[in-house]
Amino acid sequence: MNTQNSRKTFKIFIVLYIFGYVIFNWTDVSWIFNYKAVGGLTYDFFNPYSEKDVLANYYENQALPAPTIVEKVRIQENEVIEKSLLENVKFEISAKENILEIPKILVSTEIVFPQTKDINTLYKLLDSGVIYYPDSVLPTETGQITILGHSAPPGWPKIKHDTVFSNLDKLNIGDEIYLNINKRKYTYIIRDKKIIDKGQEIDNSLTNNTNVIVLVSCYPPGKDYKRIVVFGEILLNN
Repeated sequence: MNTQNSRKTFKIFIVLYIFGYVIFNWTDVSWIFNYKAVGGLTYDFFNPYSEKDVLANYYENQALPAPTIVEKVRIQENEVIEKSLLENVKFEISAKENILEIPKILVSTEIVFPQTKDINTLYKLLDSGVIYYPDSVLPTETGQITILGHSAPPGWPKIKHDTVFSNLDKLNIGDEIYLNINKRKYTYIIRDKKIIDKGQEIDNSLTNNTNVIVLVSCYPPGKDYKRIVVFGEILLNN
């Protein structure tokens, strides 16, 4: 009889311990109760190369090139448009290629250059890094560079690039963003940060005879309610 009571007491203790652990560590374990996260983990475990195959097939069919800063013109709707170049852009020679860095929030991630605006394709490519949105200019041109990235709620496991832009809200005016492209490292200084409605047009008043990078992600992190937008202005030689 005593043995049965002891076992029952032990089981109750274990249940209460687990319940208490989950409550006090909810931010670290909440992803376990998200079927999408668990499903993603399971799928990735049994299909470790499937996403790479999809991307490889896409790149093979689309022949995606990385942008080049030596082009003098760009094509838009079958029209040749002269570029407005910045002559005094400050840069350093870089060994990194197509990498976005944000030191303040410990981000260093690959940049993907799609040549399509198809939502399904872009969503798949977000698993491989951040997206250099089509029609964005190059760092040596006047205009806007739009970078899209995933975000995820607190406690979300680091699957692929799901959490790359989760901490954009921690960036402040004056923080730096580094864009490594074509063996050059360009520095951007954050000038503004906004929370906008989903589908709302991004109002960028900074793009006036300069180059601006715009980082965009869902807000709150992992929730498709609003958008967080961070604006950075390129550093020029004095």
